[in-house]
Parts: sequence; C-alpha cells; structure tokens
Amino acid sequence: MHNKYILLYCLTSILIFQYGPGSAQSLSGTTGLISIPTAEIQQDADFSFGVNFLNKRHLSYFGGQEHTNAYFVTIGYLPFLEIGLRYTRALHPGPRSVGDRMVSVRLKLMSEKSLAPSFVVGAHDFFSKVGSYFNALYLVASKTLPGQFASGTTVLHLGYGVDWKDARNHQFVGLFGGVSWSPGRFVDLMLEYDSERVNGGLRLYLLNHVALLVGLENFDSMSGGLSYKFRL
Repeated sequence: MHNKYILLYCLTSILIFQYGPGSAQSLSGTTGLISIPTAEIQQDADFSFGVNFLNKRHLSYFGGQEHTNAYFVTIGYLPFLEIGLRYTRALHPGPRSVGDRMVSVRLKLMSEKSLAPSFVVGAHDFFSKVGSYFNALYLVASKTLPGQFASGTTVLHLGYGVDWKDARNHQFVGLFGGVSWSPGRFVDLMLEYDSERVNGGLRLYLLNHVALLVGLENFDSMSGGLSYKFRL
C-alpha cells in the first residue's frame, strides 16, 4: 500500500510540475499575452489547440451584439515559423451564420540574445476578403530583463502594426506592448496595451499541458480560454 502512494505521488508530480511558463496562446490563438502577440513562438513540432471566450463588449465581430467562442489550432513548424488556424462563431448565431475563419503566420526574424530582443513579424487573416474582422500585420520584439525582479521572470514586449488591407476591422494598429511577470513556474501575470485599451490578466499552468487564460479587457469585461499543448 505504501508503494502505491509513492507511485501515485510521483505520477501526480510529473503531471503537475513539469509544465512551466513559456510560449502560450493569447485570445487570438497565437502566442502572446492576453490579446497582443509577442516575439515568442511555439517550438518546432509543438501543437496547441483550445477555445477562447471573447466578450462582446470590445468585439466588432457580429456587430458587437453576441459573445463568441474562438476555436484554434496552433503549430510550431521549424524553429522559426508558427502557423495558426482559428474559427470564430457567435454563441447564438443566426441560421445563415458560418462563422469567421482565420489563418495566421508568424515568422521569427531573430532570437533573443544577451543584449538584443527577439523579433517576430506576423500576419493574421491575410487570405480573407474585404469583409473580414481580425486583420493584423505587425512587428513585435520581446526581451527578458536580466536578473530577477521580486524573485520572478519579467519579459517586456513592444510592437507596431499597420492596417495593411481593406477589412471591417484591424487589430494592433499603431504601437502596442505589455509586460509579463512569472513569480513561479505555474502562473504568469500580464499587463498590456493593445493599441486601443489597457488589459490585465493571468495565465495558470495546470497539470502537464494545460493553460488557463483569464483576462480583463479594459478592466471592465472578462474574456479567457483554455489551451492544451503537446509535442508531435
């Protein structure tokens, strides 16, 4: 009986304590903080999928009349490329609603060095026609601060985006940025400006492969989601 408890403890420890802070999915399904993308990408052969709840209060999709769910799959392909697929659908869609489909591509231009940040260029929804909602084209940099701040890891992120094509809505137009602080292996605290509003949130790493995102957009509307990551 004693050996069974030891085995159970070991298995639980493997499930809970192996996962730590790293690249994790934002509300868009791509690697980022709460809403904004960062210059961190998934590692080669990493595969993530999940669902995010998007609050209608700060959402142009569906006229801002409906909360939505965004289902996503994100793949790390080669050491410098991240590809994402997302399907967004209102919680109570009309009979003719087919949802919004988005493809995102993120290319790492440079990895982080001792004195230089990492750089990623990304494009969202570039295959869509004029009526698309989640267009973005941006360059973003991320840099881990040297040493430790309050016994944690602090990463700064700064980016700039443009409205590069006709669309109903663009994201991350102009300057955006944020900061993430990881006081331990199992939680990230985040604060960001997404070029329109200031958001706060946290990410909890559960079990071995699960991450729970909770965000307060403009500090007045809650959004969030759940993702599962594993290596192919």
